Amino acid sequence: MKNRLSNDQLKIVMNQLYSYLIKQGANQETAKDIVQEAVCKLLLHLESIDTDKYKSWLFKVAINLYYDHCRKNKKSQYVVVEDYLITNERLIEEIMNEGNPLYIN
Repeated sequence: MKNRLSNDQLKIVMNQLYSYLIKQGANQETAKDIVQEAVCKLLLHLESIDTDKYKSWLFKVAINLYYDHCRKNKKSQYVVVEDYLITNERLIEEIMNEGNPLYIN
């Protein structure tokens, strides 16, 4: 590594990463956990990462962690539309107003 990574630089990148994860749809707790895990991985591999590329490395690791989180929690995030269409209990508009993403089998 050519230059040292300062704490101030790391704090700025952590805040940017947190904001990016929130924009991607992560809730606050998940975003904090992912940022923490990504920074821990960064610190473990810091000697092998060029200082000019640590930000992109950190973002890539965090995005992959977020995708893994989404895959693990995929079933609990979606409402199956077919179930509601068959029973006619509620309108699709009501489901959408609750903020649940729709999943069609």
